[in-house]
Amino acid sequence: SKMTSPNSDGGSNLVVTPASSSPSSSWTMKRAAVDVFLFVIIVAGFINMCPQVGPLKALLPLEELLYIPLDAVGLYQPPWKLYGPKPMDRRIRLTGKMVYNDPVTNKLHSRTYSSPLWGKLKWWERKRLFRMNAYVDRMRSEDNENLWPLLAEYLAEHEPLFVNANTGKVIRPHKMSQDERNSTPMRTLYPDTIELKKHWRTILPHGKPMPEAWK
Repeated sequence: SKMTSPNSDGGSNLVVTPASSSPSSSWTMKRAAVDVFLFVIIVAGFINMCPQVGPLKALLPLEELLYIPLDAVGLYQPPWKLYGPKPMDRRIRLTGKMVYNDPVTNKLHSRTYSSPLWGKLKWWERKRLFRMNAYVDRMRSEDNENLWPLLAEYLAEHEPLFVNANTGKVIRPHKMSQDERNSTPMRTLYPDTIELKKHWRTILPHGKPMPEAWK
């Protein structure tokens, strides 16, 4: 900026002071830094996640260079071996029997459990039950036997049984009206024992019918 000041002989002196940086220029620099950072992340993510087939194999050396920085910030994506070295040749499902002991009436009640069948689910059910299906799919391997007790604990916590506190009969509150739920005394039972079974059937090559019987 420029300004004038009077001197002793009646004239004026020209004084030049440096201009201060404006807030708009500072914001522009920050925005440019963010844009550059996002561009680098997007390009690095594309190189990391694109399949290494055909001409894209030329990106493999770049992916090796990007491993350390991407892994440091938690963005590295390891390869997914979907079809090899040994493709999955079994489809599995789980069933279970949950036994409830009513300490008041000394009666035993039982309910059955069945894991979702992927082929019979609607598209919105597949999204809602995706994590459960993925969990069940992990149980196909004998190396994941530690998942069985965890599933039993989950069912014991999330599959209660409701009985009428006066008659001891099993009731289903979700099929009752609000007034009926408010006027009916009920007790909550949790399973004492849970028996789980794994069923499987072989996935045949494409074009051959799927066997209906589960082993």
